[in-house]
Amino acid sequence: MTLHNHDALAAIRRELERWFVIDGPLARLPGGEGRTYRADNVIYRRDPNVEENAFIVDLYRSIEQDGFRVPQPLQATSGVWTTPEGWTAWTFVSGQPAVPADLAQVIPALQAFHRALAQVERPAYLDRRDSPYDRADRLAWSDAPTIDARVAALISPLMQRKREVSGLRAQLIHGDLNEQNILVAPGMSPALIDMTPYWRPPEFALAVLAFWIGSYRGSAEVLPLFAAIPAFDQMLIRMALRTIFVSQEFARLGIDVGDVEREYGPAVEIVCHWVDSRRT
Repeated sequence: MTLHNHDALAAIRRELERWFVIDGPLARLPGGEGRTYRADNVIYRRDPNVEENAFIVDLYRSIEQDGFRVPQPLQATSGVWTTPEGWTAWTFVSGQPAVPADLAQVIPALQAFHRALAQVERPAYLDRRDSPYDRADRLAWSDAPTIDARVAALISPLMQRKREVSGLRAQLIHGDLNEQNILVAPGMSPALIDMTPYWRPPEFALAVLAFWIGSYRGSAEVLPLFAAIPAFDQMLIRMALRTIFVSQEFARLGIDVGDVEREYGPAVEIVCHWVDSRRT
C-alpha cells in the first residue's frame, strides 16, 4: 500500500469513526465505484443519494429472506441508519461471484427476491433521479430514443428487433444484477448485494444478468436457461440497448468511453442471433 493510499484510508476511517465503532483494519473493496469499505464483518458504503440510501435501508430491514440472502443494515452509534454524508453500514454476506454453473440456483433466487418486492410502492425519488444510467434506461424503453451517431450503427440491429411488450407488470427491481452483485456459497441461498432500485418488470432484472453473464462474455450457452421467462427476448434487447446507451450518455458528458463498437459489438451479435433463432 502506498503512503497516499494509507493516508486516504486513514482519513476515511476518521470520518467513519464519527458514526461507527470500527473493529479491525479498514480496507477498500474492489468494485462499488470505489465507495465501499470493509472492516471485520461490516461493510461501509458511501452514496451521496441519501434519499435512496434511506429507502434501501427501510426495504432491507423489512424484507423476509426466503430463498435468497441480502445484507442487513446496521445503525450508527447515534441511532441513525444513514449519515448526512451518505454512509451506511451493512452486515457482510459470504460468497463468491456467480458463474454460469450457478444459474440453476441463482435464477430461482432472483425470482424469489422479486416476489418479495412485488408489493413495494414505487419510491417517489426515482422521478428525480437523473444519472447517465437513468437516462440510458429511459432511452432503452423509449419508442423513439435519441441516438448519437457514434452508436447508431451498433444500436440499429437491436432497434430493428425491438417490439412492444404487453402483459408484464412493472415493480421495484434490482437493476444491476451483474455477477459481482450475486454471491454464491455452499449450503446457502444466493446473496444479492449493492441494490440499485429501478421500476421495471422483474423479467428485465433477469435479462440484466443474462446479458452480463452470457452475451457480454461472448457466450450464448446460458441463454436457454432464461428462455422460459416471459418476453425474455425483448427484455434482453432492452438490456443490450441500455448498456450501449450508458456509454452514449457518458460520452455526452465528455467522458472517454473507449471503443464502444469493439466492446459491445460481439454481444449485440449474440443477442440478435438468439432473438432471430427463436422466431424460426
